[in-house]
Amino acid sequence: SVPIELSSGQSICLQGTLNIDRTLQKFKSNSHIYFGQSAKILVKSGKTLDSQGAYYDACEGIMYRGIELENGSVLNFWGNFISDAYYGINALSGSTIKLITENEFNRNYVGIRIPDGGVNLSTIIQNQFLCEDYLLPTDGEPVNNRVSDAISWGGIQAYYNTTMDVRNCTFSRQINGITALNNSTVSVDNCIFLFIFALIGDVDYNLVKLHGFAIYCGLNSVAIKIANCTIDEALVGIRSNNSNLRNVSDNMMMNVDVGIYEDGQTGNSEFNNDSISFRKYGIWIKNPVLGFVPTIKNSGFISDDVRAYLSERYGVYFEGVKYSSTVENNYF
Repeated sequence: SVPIELSSGQSICLQGTLNIDRTLQKFKSNSHIYFGQSAKILVKSGKTLDSQGAYYDACEGIMYRGIELENGSVLNFWGNFISDAYYGINALSGSTIKLITENEFNRNYVGIRIPDGGVNLSTIIQNQFLCEDYLLPTDGEPVNNRVSDAISWGGIQAYYNTTMDVRNCTFSRQINGITALNNSTVSVDNCIFLFIFALIGDVDYNLVKLHGFAIYCGLNSVAIKIANCTIDEALVGIRSNNSNLRNVSDNMMMNVDVGIYEDGQTGNSEFNNDSISFRKYGIWIKNPVLGFVPTIKNSGFISDDVRAYLSERYGVYFEGVKYSSTVENNYF
């Protein structure tokens, strides 16, 4: 059995599923939770897991299932270190994450996953999503076609009407940084994205596979704000597909094929005071829904000609835009 409070220096090793079925379970600073192959923690409905400064690690050299939150469960997660899980935190519909601050997610397939929406989600603030070494082997489930053993698939992955606010976080060595899908809403402020890789062979910006995007909004999602972010090395810095980048401002992008790519824009978009050093397109606007237009102001575009195969370069590129757009006071 697990004590009500797992204190500093104490450890447990889990085989199978640990059900958190008491009202409040606490994992204190410097406690260690080790997971055998495919083990997981399941926080039951009406129960709370409070974890501060704990370490979560594999103990058999195989990835484990991480922390799963049932409908009606609550998680407070502050200052923890979680490594080598399929999903560090897998929050199911109806669960609540009250606190998600100053944690390190390392070598997980996905750091935070919200697969079916409906999660009461606090601001995701001052977390690090890293991949400092190769991922551990899997037992084939739930990730049986992993893209790469070298880097994580993504830091945060959210579906179906999820609303999230991400601030002061770092994403490094991921295939994707933040993905918001299926009518989700996201705000991203003062985040850093480094080495967001596209492992797809030939260059492709059109979602043959979801690879190489620091921030991605898709399937009728909305980015309320993306501001004050640094993106250094990505296929595409900010990518939108049949969604709306409502306000993108004061960002710095370097070593990107495409800075911003908005395809099928579903609302008016404003891009202001961004600095983009690009290899192919600075901002690429394609086939917006009729009546919606972009505004691009006060931004700087610098062509990076390191990759000779990208012979044509455009600071701002419009494709299928049928209404007058505002492009003013920019530097090329």
